[in-house]
Amino acid sequence: MGSLAGAKLGRYEVLRELTRGGTADLWLARVNGPEGFERHVVIKRMRVADGREPTAIADFLDRANTAASLHHSNLAKVVDVGDDQGTPFLVMEYIHGEDVRRVLGAQARTYARVPLPIVVAITSAVATALHHAHEQLASDRGSIHGDVAPANILVGYDGHVKVLDFGGAAAPAREPDEPGRAPRDKVAYRSPEQCGGGPVDRRSDVFALGVVLYELLTGRRLFKGDTAAATVALVMRGNIPLPSTSRKDLPPALERIVMRALERDPAERFQTAGELHLALEALAAELGWSTSAPAVATFLATTCGTRAEPWMTPDELVRAIEPVDFDGTRRGVATPEFGTAALKIPSVTAMARPTASTLESAPPPPPAPAPA
Repeated sequence: MGSLAGAKLGRYEVLRELTRGGTADLWLARVNGPEGFERHVVIKRMRVADGREPTAIADFLDRANTAASLHHSNLAKVVDVGDDQGTPFLVMEYIHGEDVRRVLGAQARTYARVPLPIVVAITSAVATALHHAHEQLASDRGSIHGDVAPANILVGYDGHVKVLDFGGAAAPAREPDEPGRAPRDKVAYRSPEQCGGGPVDRRSDVFALGVVLYELLTGRRLFKGDTAAATVALVMRGNIPLPSTSRKDLPPALERIVMRALERDPAERFQTAGELHLALEALAAELGWSTSAPAVATFLATTCGTRAEPWMTPDELVRAIEPVDFDGTRRGVATPEFGTAALKIPSVTAMARPTASTLESAPPPPPAPAPA
C-alpha cells in the first residue's frame, strides 16, 4: 500500500509517516474536536501483507488489548484500536523522544559511555513499569512483555522513560520460539527459557532487562552471533564476561545487580522486576546519584541534540531505524570460549558497599573495532 498521508482512519487524520518497522509502520495522526480541540497521536498499522493473515491479526489485537488495559506513567498508553479495510491499527500517545537503540548508537559513534546514574534511571523506570504490568496481569496465564529490548524503550526529551509494546507475549505458552524463525535481533533479548521454548514467567522479562542494562553499561551488544541460531546458543550457554572488564568505573554493587538479573537459572535471578527496581534505587540513593527526569533530559539533549515535534517540521524525512548492531562490531561480548560464570549474591541487602576508588572516572574507552 502506498502512503497513508492525508487519509482518514476512523476519526484520525493521518499526517505523515514516522518510522518503518519490520511488520508495522508508525504514522503521525491528528484528531480534532469541538472548539478547536486538537491532539496528535501515533498510529501503528500492520503491513497489508501481514494484516491479511488471520493469525497475525488475532495476535496484533491481543497485544493491543493487553497494552490498553495497563495504566502506568512509564508505560506508553494505547488509547484506541481500529480497523482499516480488514487491517487493524492501534492508536498510541505521541511521545517526543528517542529509543534506547538510537541513544546507544549515538554514544557508540563518539566512543562515549552512558553515565552510570542515567543507566540506573532508565533501567529502574523500565523495571517499575514491568512490575506494574506483571502484577496487573498476574492472573492472565503469567503474561509478560516478552520483547524487552532497546527499541521498545523510549526516553522522552522531558526525561521520562516509557516502555512500548507491552502485550507481545500475552499468552506465552501459545507459541514457543523457534531459533530458525525468530530474527537475530529478537532472540538476543530473550531469556534462555524463552529461547528454548519452555515455560516463561515474569523472570524472563527480568533477564531481558538485564541484557539492556548490560548494554547500557558497556556500550556493547551482549548476545550477537552470525545467525539467530548462533545467538540463541550464546543465550542458552550463559557465559557472560563481567561488565567491569570493559567499564572500569563500574561499582561492584551495580555489577552484582546486572549479573544477578542475567542468571541463566530463573530461580537465581531477581524474582520480580520490582526487586530489580528496588535494588537500583537503593544503590542510587546510597551513592547520591541523580536519577531525576531533568537529569535524564539533559543527558538526552547532550547525546542526541534537540528536535522539534514532527508536526512542527513538515518537511522532515521518515526517520531511519537505528541499526540493531549499534556498536559496529561483528559479534557480541558473550562468546563460546568465555568461561566466567555470573557473580552470585545471596540477597540485595547483602551487596557490598562500593568504595570511593570504584567511583573514580575511567579513561575514555578505546574506539570500537571496525565491522568485519
